[in-house]
Amino acid sequence: MARLRPTRRVLTTRRKRRSVNSCSVKVVLWLVVGVWIGIFAYFLMVHGTTTTTATSPTTIKDQSQQEPQDTRNLRENQKPGELPLPVQSKKKPKTPSQKNADNPRFLVFLGDQLEGQGAGNLMNGLLAAHLLGDEFGRIVCVTHQYTGFHQAWKAIHPVAVRMCSTIMMDNYNQYPQLFLLNFHKTPVNECYVQQLLASDKEPIIALQGNTYPRWAHVPPKYFLQFYQPKRIMLDVLPYNPDRPPRTVIHLRKEDAQGDVRYGLDDTTLKTLAKLCALQFPEDKPYLITNHVPWFDELEERYGWRHPDWQMVTHSASQQQQNWGSRHTKRGNDVDLKQEANDRKLYGAHETPQAQLENLQLWADWYTLLHAKRVFHTVSDFSTSAVHWMGTTAKKDDGTIESYILEGLPGHVQLNPEYFRREDPAIPLVERTADQLQHCYG
Repeated sequence: MARLRPTRRVLTTRRKRRSVNSCSVKVVLWLVVGVWIGIFAYFLMVHGTTTTTATSPTTIKDQSQQEPQDTRNLRENQKPGELPLPVQSKKKPKTPSQKNADNPRFLVFLGDQLEGQGAGNLMNGLLAAHLLGDEFGRIVCVTHQYTGFHQAWKAIHPVAVRMCSTIMMDNYNQYPQLFLLNFHKTPVNECYVQQLLASDKEPIIALQGNTYPRWAHVPPKYFLQFYQPKRIMLDVLPYNPDRPPRTVIHLRKEDAQGDVRYGLDDTTLKTLAKLCALQFPEDKPYLITNHVPWFDELEERYGWRHPDWQMVTHSASQQQQNWGSRHTKRGNDVDLKQEANDRKLYGAHETPQAQLENLQLWADWYTLLHAKRVFHTVSDFSTSAVHWMGTTAKKDDGTIESYILEGLPGHVQLNPEYFRREDPAIPLVERTADQLQHCYG
């Protein structure tokens, strides 16, 4: 019997080992099942989040593919505690035209109310209006009372053509008035102008102006994007509109004794005539001037072409100043005294002669606008046309090569336009708080 005891111990040990092995297998199986359950749950969670992402407009699946590199670098280098950077939108920024279509806002140019300013200053103001309109998403409309402009030009920008007629009225006093004038003692408050034009609470703003708060860049052929000459004005041109003069000389005679205009002396004009003959022999210069007796005199002296105008009256509102008349080849000379009386009786711009002179004025501006090169005495009339066609003068891009005649008699100086003497400023809409000037009140 003693021999049987070891055998029982062995059997007992084997049974214990089998029980331990069975428990280990069960534990492993449960672990495997748990892992698969976890994997399946994770798969369901990820699949559900992806489905939600596909239907959510504010969640970005792959931020690295949608963010610009510079924004992604800023986000990755963001320090703890800093405000999160805004997520870049998938949508492209709306153009002014698209903004106007959704919620139209207007900038109405009151060209008829700026007394004492000639056509050149008014065109500077209209240029400023269009630059600001493009920057702040506002439709620029020219008030219908500015009849002198509308007689010669028509708007062609589709948004303006479609929508300006909906807000035309006789009085804009109920709307904010914006003044951008270069003769005020107080400089333009750039902060106020920026805030007003950007406001959605002011759908209509009325503008009187002749300048821009530190001129920004003007694209080439900018005027031609918005306006087109009417046939009645083209019929006044003394040349084929498809072949305008390439070299134009504009001589602006002074208004009064204290209004000094350099470049009108005989020595300067003689030097200029030689310069044009040597450098541009294929282009006979075309003369524009407010002093019509010079037409015949300078044609005889230098062979310069010119229109056949009889008289030029100052374009500034309510002014009757003229610089003399001339006998024309047609022989239908103007009776200056009778014309002056008629304008007092019927209105400064209502007589047939006044309307004809208005068309002739815009015909001269059209000539400057389409010239290849312009030489002129100091005058906003010619400067505004050059500026409207682009800030920088480059070959074959539609901009105008232009020089101002300055300097003492016998010492001719050909100076660039004032807006080309330094780099253009940043557009007003892009100026930050530290870049805006004359912010007061």
